[in-house]
Amino acid sequence: MKIHEYQSKEILRKFNVAVPRGGVAFTAQEAYEIAKVLETPKIVVKAQIHAGGRGKGGGVKLANSPEEAKEIAYKRTKEYAKRQMTWFKKDSEIQWFHPHRDSERIEQTIDYFIGY
Repeated sequence: MKIHEYQSKEILRKFNVAVPRGGVAFTAQEAYEIAKVLETPKIVVKAQIHAGGRGKGGGVKLANSPEEAKEIAYKRTKEYAKRQMTWFKKDSEIQWFHPHRDSERIEQTIDYFIGY
């Protein structure tokens, strides 16, 4: 089973294990808001990906302000999305759908997976 660091921290908190304060951001703006609430001189911005060597690959960055945390989150999200799309496009088993042109194929695929 693979879980992200933030998920493991949530589990540990449920059992009263001390973990560093932080939050999960899905947008650069959310990273900014969390960094503001933390009120700390240094903010660690971490990519939550299932990969080894996250620090070597640039997935862990140190910010000196909420504004810098927002900038880092924006850049890292954009870079990650680009890498993922490149990887997905190379996989011949992945089916791509256009939401407007392929509505019938989408419905058929959904029906297949939910068993109708």
